[in-house]
Amino acid sequence: RAGVVALDAATGEVRWRWDGDAGAEPSGCVDVWGTASADVERRMVFFGTGNCPSAPEVWRPATEAVVAVDLDTGAERWIYQPHEPNNDDLDFASAPNLFSAGGRDLVGIGNKDGDYYALDRTSGALVWRADATEPGLEEPGGNFSTGGFIGAAAVVGDTIVGGTAVGPAPYLHGIATVDGALTWQQAKAQAIYSPPGAVHDVAFIGGTDFTLRGVRTTDGAVVFEHPVDAVIAAGPAVVGDAVYAPIGFKEPGTSAPIANGGVQKLRLPRPGETTTSTTAAPTTTAAPGVTGVDLTNAGGACIGTPCPLPFALKPTPADATPSGTIVVRTTPFSMTVEVAGLGEPAGWLSPGSDAAAAGATTYAVYLSEGDDNPVGGLVCVLEGDPAGSGGSCTGDALPRRTTYNRMTILAVNEAATLPAPAEGLARLVTTVAFDPPLTPAP
Repeated sequence: RAGVVALDAATGEVRWRWDGDAGAEPSGCVDVWGTASADVERRMVFFGTGNCPSAPEVWRPATEAVVAVDLDTGAERWIYQPHEPNNDDLDFASAPNLFSAGGRDLVGIGNKDGDYYALDRTSGALVWRADATEPGLEEPGGNFSTGGFIGAAAVVGDTIVGGTAVGPAPYLHGIATVDGALTWQQAKAQAIYSPPGAVHDVAFIGGTDFTLRGVRTTDGAVVFEHPVDAVIAAGPAVVGDAVYAPIGFKEPGTSAPIANGGVQKLRLPRPGETTTSTTAAPTTTAAPGVTGVDLTNAGGACIGTPCPLPFALKPTPADATPSGTIVVRTTPFSMTVEVAGLGEPAGWLSPGSDAAAAGATTYAVYLSEGDDNPVGGLVCVLEGDPAGSGGSCTGDALPRRTTYNRMTILAVNEAATLPAPAEGLARLVTTVAFDPPLTPAP
């Protein structure tokens, strides 16, 4: 049963419960997966709720909503619900921000629909709505969205700083607290799930491109970059003169272990100290693969039977109408990828990225060990006419005798050169996860 529970901090005794189903049969349609925020003076608690997995048949009054309850009793003060019943996975996933602007006390929170909402803290009335981007819907009505606001935002002075995830415009956004105007967007901060940690006028943010960045909150300029060994999906913490960055990521619904998880500590520059930006990790050449390897996989998606490739993880180029399939054979290993309508490779490169400056001339298929450990190698290079009428390739060599949980198609210049993680994300065309991972026989 979804809801919120208030506990006595000293004893753990339950003080009150807020039931998202309002006494009806449990539905899972009002899940709360972000931290609540409290206004002690008003004796109010604010939180966001998630989507309905069986929507719209079991839609609740507090599904995909911002909810305010009494701090002392849990009684509802108000509910703001911006969406009609739907099946598009448009959660309010993060912790709300409490701030004041324009003479009003507001509560603000981003949604997976790509908008950030500012509400009157007392009444719940909408004050403004910032349209930062679009939701990352693989299929409208498919109950799965990869984009919009997922991690919490930070309020720094008169600017709200928040990042949006995989989907259209996976950027860091600066939003004016007074009216919701977009004051800047930073495209270099690719696909963000983590909340920023801010100090003075710099917000530290981690992304899915294996990079921790410091972004100036007044104009969105990147003032610091530091490559790490894995995706950063949790928020950096600023303590004194140090930034602690948690790293590591496990894709929901898969069994692949976290390989490179941990915490890195970085020291903030002292007054008068010159700062420098680090560069991304160097690229490497793919090692020769091993042929004739049997896999232990007896089943799973794409094993023995072609399955469709998704093309909703980033905006589709204007000249592209992409489609394709992948199939993996296990005895011995081979993989065939067939595509059509990809358009020119350069069209898939993230705007403003180093990859966009370098360009792309071909499409290559890679295998990697894990979401947080993109070590692997080349399977094959798409031949024929992948940009138009159709192309394909088949590879039968595993880059290394280890397990692999992901196939990725990248737009590249030199297929034998493995891009660094940050560059790989900027060159992404599509990707498919294998669960269980592809596992060579002993």
